[in-house]
Amino acid sequence: MSTDGIEHVERLVATTADAETVALTYGSIGLVVVSIGYFIWKAFGSMLVGPSATASHVLVKSESEALKLKEEIEGEVKAGAPLGAKFASVAEKHSTCPSAKKGGELGTFKPGQMVKEFDTVVFTGPIGQVLGPVNTQFGSHLILITSRDEK
Repeated sequence: MSTDGIEHVERLVATTADAETVALTYGSIGLVVVSIGYFIWKAFGSMLVGPSATASHVLVKSESEALKLKEEIEGEVKAGAPLGAKFASVAEKHSTCPSAKKGGELGTFKPGQMVKEFDTVVFTGPIGQVLGPVNTQFGSHLILITSRDEK
């Protein structure tokens, strides 16, 4: 083989080796990006799509305290007080959660953003009723679901 032929083969091998290196490098980067995307979706995907709910709560230390407050709310509602206003008033006075300043309003959230016991009630319970007490690691909650979107 002539030196021209050998040089041609060397260039061909070098080009092929460069192509393989590029393919392996970018292929590996692509695999890492796809893997990261998958794990982000698993961790946060439900926050982007799926059901959502809007709720308020009253958080107190004990179940017995929550039951007394529930009776107070329900008693005044039977007497004609608007449920939302009475619930907010009780939350402002008795809740140990920072949301007490907003009448217990938690805003809108997706499944998995709250503790499991709380989530279960909010995403399965009836809307517009005082629910609970629901005991969690934070204390005992009374919950008022104001809306739920099942998208």
